[in-house]
Amino acid sequence: MKPKSRIKSKTAFYRRRPRRSALPLILIVCEGEQTEPIYFKYIKSKRNLDSITVIHAKKEGSALGVVEKAIQAIERRHRDTTKEPFEEKYCVFDVEIPIDATIPDAIALARQNDIQVIMTNPCFEYWYILHFKVICPMFDNNGQVVSELEKEFPEYNKSSENICKKIFPDTMDAISNAKALEQSNSWGRDLTQHNSSTHVHNLVEHLFKIS
Repeated sequence: MKPKSRIKSKTAFYRRRPRRSALPLILIVCEGEQTEPIYFKYIKSKRNLDSITVIHAKKEGSALGVVEKAIQAIERRHRDTTKEPFEEKYCVFDVEIPIDATIPDAIALARQNDIQVIMTNPCFEYWYILHFKVICPMFDNNGQVVSELEKEFPEYNKSSENICKKIFPDTMDAISNAKALEQSNSWGRDLTQHNSSTHVHNLVEHLFKIS
């Protein structure tokens, strides 16, 4: 007996519940348990982006683990016939110091599964700094990034929304700052050789545009 074709297995997708929103269904999987999810959930709330699902992959412990977590979430979504599949998928993770050795495999696996990689070198707090100033130093560790951020915002707490509330009005400035640095420093898809650098502005600008 011939196995059932994949085309037939997808027919269930056309019997899902009608979409309530014209916004694209977006999955954002974050490496951190606090900083990144708090930030993207804040953006989701402020921009009324109910079509976004934000989850964290803290237990996975690596860039590759984040991508694998995203694939699991995508597959679960496909199996749920009451929901439409995600139309856009993003994995947000840091390069770290020392550099996460799984990043090349993570990028390759993400590409195979139509997942966009959003990296920051060395850590997410660098994106926060760009809301205050244009700066692109070489950081020796994540602690230096946090210290630089605290020069501008001493009350920074990675488990609180306080930084989100502070920087949100200056989001477009941060995007402009990041774009200028991206162009002058030739940041690419893999940021492991660009300390400091980020992709976060690309995702945030996209979220602002669709909202």
